[in-house]
Amino acid sequence: ELQRSRVDTLQMQMQPHFLFNALNSISALTFEDAAKTRQMLVKLSDFLRYTTKYSEQQLVQLTDELLHIDQYLSIENLRFGERLVYRKNVSKEACERFLPCLVLQPIIENAIKHGVNQSIETVIVQVNAHIELDKLCIVISNTKDGESIKKGTGTGLKNLANRLKILYSDRAKLIIENTPNLFTVKIIIP
Repeated sequence: ELQRSRVDTLQMQMQPHFLFNALNSISALTFEDAAKTRQMLVKLSDFLRYTTKYSEQQLVQLTDELLHIDQYLSIENLRFGERLVYRKNVSKEACERFLPCLVLQPIIENAIKHGVNQSIETVIVQVNAHIELDKLCIVISNTKDGESIKKGTGTGLKNLANRLKILYSDRAKLIIENTPNLFTVKIIIP
Protein backbone atom coordinates (compact mmCIF):
# COMPACT_ATOMS: atom_id res chain seq x y z
CA GLU A 1 0.00 0.00 0.00
CA LEU A 2 2.83 2.39 0.88
CA GLN A 3 4.60 1.63 -2.39
CA ARG A 4 1.40 2.19 -4.39
CA SER A 5 0.79 5.47 -2.56
CA ARG A 6 4.31 6.72 -3.35
CA VAL A 7 3.96 5.84 -7.03
CA ASP A 8 0.54 7.50 -7.20
CA THR A 9 1.94 10.67 -5.62
CA LEU A 10 4.78 10.86 -8.13
CA GLN A 11 2.38 10.20 -11.02
CA MET A 12 0.01 12.95 -9.83
CA GLN A 13 2.93 15.39 -9.73
CA MET A 14 3.63 14.65 -13.41
CA GLN A 15 0.10 15.37 -14.64
CA PRO A 16 0.02 19.08 -13.70
CA HIS A 17 3.55 19.41 -15.10
CA PHE A 18 2.31 18.21 -18.48
CA LEU A 19 -0.88 20.25 -18.34
CA PHE A 20 1.04 23.48 -17.68
CA ASN A 21 3.28 22.73 -20.67
CA ALA A 22 0.34 21.92 -22.94
CA LEU A 23 -1.57 25.05 -21.91
CA ASN A 24 1.54 27.16 -22.56
CA SER A 25 1.76 25.61 -26.02
CA ILE A 26 -1.89 26.44 -26.70
CA SER A 27 -1.45 29.93 -25.29
CA ALA A 28 1.47 30.60 -27.62
CA LEU A 29 -0.66 29.60 -30.60
CA THR A 30 -3.82 31.59 -29.76
CA PHE A 31 -2.54 34.80 -31.32
CA GLU A 32 -1.23 33.08 -34.42
CA ASP A 33 -3.94 30.73 -35.64
CA ALA A 34 -7.43 30.31 -34.15
CA ALA A 35 -8.19 27.16 -36.19
CA LYS A 36 -4.99 25.44 -34.98
CA THR A 37 -5.78 26.52 -31.44
CA ARG A 38 -9.17 24.78 -31.66
CA GLN A 39 -7.49 21.66 -33.08
CA MET A 40 -5.00 21.68 -30.21
CA LEU A 41 -7.78 21.94 -27.64
CA VAL A 42 -9.59 18.94 -29.16
CA LYS A 43 -6.36 16.94 -29.21
CA LEU A 44 -5.63 17.96 -25.62
CA SER A 45 -9.06 16.72 -24.62
CA ASP A 46 -8.36 13.34 -26.27
CA PHE A 47 -4.98 13.25 -24.59
CA LEU A 48 -6.47 13.92 -21.15
CA ARG A 49 -8.97 11.10 -21.70
CA TYR A 50 -6.02 8.69 -21.79
CA THR A 51 -4.68 10.11 -18.55
CA THR A 52 -8.08 9.68 -16.90
CA LYS A 53 -8.68 6.22 -18.37
CA TYR A 54 -5.34 4.80 -17.23
CA SER A 55 -4.72 6.81 -14.07
CA GLU A 56 -5.97 3.93 -11.91
CA GLN A 57 -3.69 1.43 -13.61
CA GLN A 58 -0.12 1.15 -12.48
CA LEU A 59 1.04 -0.64 -15.64
CA VAL A 60 -0.05 -0.26 -19.28
CA GLN A 61 1.02 -1.88 -22.52
CA LEU A 62 3.71 -0.04 -24.45
CA THR A 63 1.28 0.15 -27.39
CA ASP A 64 -1.14 2.26 -25.31
CA GLU A 65 1.64 4.44 -23.95
CA LEU A 66 2.90 5.10 -27.49
CA LEU A 67 -0.59 6.07 -28.68
CA HIS A 68 -0.63 8.56 -25.82
CA ILE A 69 2.73 9.96 -26.94
CA ASP A 70 1.45 10.14 -30.53
CA GLN A 71 -1.47 12.27 -29.30
CA TYR A 72 0.82 14.56 -27.34
CA LEU A 73 3.19 15.03 -30.26
CA SER A 74 0.29 15.71 -32.62
CA ILE A 75 -0.57 18.64 -30.31
CA GLU A 76 3.00 19.91 -30.40
CA ASN A 77 3.23 19.33 -34.15
CA LEU A 78 0.39 21.80 -34.65
CA ARG A 79 2.49 24.33 -32.78
CA PHE A 80 5.90 23.66 -34.29
CA GLY A 81 5.05 22.29 -37.74
CA GLU A 82 8.08 21.17 -39.76
CA ARG A 83 10.47 21.99 -36.90
CA LEU A 84 9.30 18.80 -35.13
CA VAL A 85 9.94 15.41 -36.71
CA TYR A 86 8.82 12.32 -34.81
CA ARG A 87 10.14 8.87 -35.64
CA LYS A 88 9.31 5.53 -34.05
CA ASN A 89 10.94 2.12 -34.36
CA VAL A 90 9.28 -0.37 -32.03
CA SER A 91 9.42 -4.15 -32.22
CA LYS A 92 6.23 -6.19 -32.00
CA GLU A 93 7.56 -7.96 -28.90
CA ALA A 94 8.20 -4.62 -27.19
CA CYS A 95 4.67 -3.39 -27.97
CA GLU A 96 3.21 -6.25 -25.95
CA ARG A 97 5.23 -5.50 -22.81
CA PHE A 98 3.96 -3.52 -19.84
CA LEU A 99 5.49 -0.43 -18.25
CA PRO A 100 4.39 2.19 -15.71
CA CYS A 101 1.68 4.52 -17.00
CA LEU A 102 2.96 7.90 -18.25
CA VAL A 103 6.61 6.86 -17.97
CA LEU A 104 7.54 8.23 -21.42
CA GLN A 105 5.73 11.54 -21.03
CA PRO A 106 8.35 13.53 -19.09
CA ILE A 107 11.09 12.51 -21.52
CA ILE A 108 9.09 13.57 -24.56
CA GLU A 109 8.14 16.84 -22.82
CA ASN A 110 11.83 17.55 -22.19
CA ALA A 111 12.56 16.91 -25.87
CA ILE A 112 10.02 19.59 -26.76
CA LYS A 113 11.02 22.06 -24.06
CA HIS A 114 14.80 21.81 -24.41
CA GLY A 115 15.00 20.68 -28.04
CA VAL A 116 12.26 21.90 -30.37
CA ASN A 117 11.25 24.99 -28.38
CA GLN A 118 14.82 26.33 -28.36
CA SER A 119 15.84 25.53 -31.91
CA ILE A 120 15.25 27.24 -35.22
CA GLU A 121 16.33 24.04 -36.98
CA THR A 122 14.35 20.83 -37.36
CA VAL A 123 14.53 18.66 -34.25
CA ILE A 124 14.12 14.91 -34.55
CA VAL A 125 12.47 13.09 -31.66
CA GLN A 126 13.16 9.37 -31.96
CA VAL A 127 11.58 6.54 -29.95
CA ASN A 128 13.08 3.06 -30.26
CA ALA A 129 11.91 0.04 -28.27
CA HIS A 130 12.95 -3.58 -28.35
CA ILE A 131 13.52 -6.55 -26.09
CA GLU A 132 17.08 -7.00 -24.86
CA LEU A 133 17.97 -9.94 -22.59
CA ASP A 134 14.24 -10.38 -21.87
CA LYS A 135 13.93 -6.76 -20.69
CA LEU A 136 12.03 -3.91 -22.31
CA CYS A 137 14.56 -1.41 -23.61
CA ILE A 138 13.25 2.02 -24.65
CA VAL A 139 15.56 4.67 -26.06
CA ILE A 140 14.24 8.18 -26.59
CA SER A 141 16.47 10.80 -28.16
CA ASN A 142 16.18 14.27 -29.56
CA THR A 143 18.55 16.35 -31.60
CA LYS A 144 19.34 19.79 -30.21
CA ASP A 145 21.39 22.93 -30.78
CA GLY A 146 23.95 22.93 -27.98
CA GLU A 147 23.07 23.37 -24.34
CA SER A 148 19.56 24.37 -23.33
CA ILE A 149 19.05 28.06 -22.66
CA LYS A 150 16.21 27.25 -20.27
CA LYS A 151 17.47 25.28 -17.34
CA GLY A 152 14.74 22.96 -16.15
CA THR A 153 14.16 21.83 -12.60
CA GLY A 154 14.65 18.19 -13.53
CA THR A 155 11.36 17.32 -11.80
CA GLY A 156 10.14 15.04 -14.59
CA LEU A 157 13.28 12.91 -14.77
CA LYS A 158 13.66 12.82 -10.98
CA ASN A 159 10.06 11.63 -10.59
CA LEU A 160 10.60 9.05 -13.29
CA ALA A 161 13.74 7.73 -11.58
CA ASN A 162 11.90 7.57 -8.25
CA ARG A 163 8.91 5.75 -9.76
CA LEU A 164 11.17 3.16 -11.38
CA LYS A 165 13.09 2.69 -8.12
CA ILE A 166 9.90 2.17 -6.12
CA LEU A 167 8.38 -0.24 -8.63
CA TYR A 168 11.45 -2.22 -9.65
CA SER A 169 14.15 -1.52 -7.05
CA ASP A 170 17.51 -1.80 -8.81
CA ARG A 171 16.20 -4.05 -11.58
CA ALA A 172 15.16 -1.10 -13.77
CA LYS A 173 17.64 1.38 -15.21
CA LEU A 174 17.39 4.99 -16.30
CA ILE A 175 20.44 6.11 -18.27
CA ILE A 176 20.81 9.71 -19.45
CA GLU A 177 23.35 10.87 -22.03
CA ASN A 178 23.69 14.53 -22.94
CA THR A 179 25.97 15.71 -25.73
CA PRO A 180 25.92 19.13 -27.43
CA ASN A 181 23.80 17.77 -30.31
CA LEU A 182 21.84 14.87 -28.83
CA PHE A 183 19.94 14.15 -25.62
CA THR A 184 19.22 10.45 -25.00
CA VAL A 185 17.32 8.64 -22.27
CA LYS A 186 17.41 4.86 -22.06
CA ILE A 187 14.93 3.01 -19.87
CA ILE A 188 15.36 -0.68 -19.15
CA ILE A 189 12.41 -2.40 -17.48
CA PRO A 190 12.36 -6.05 -16.36
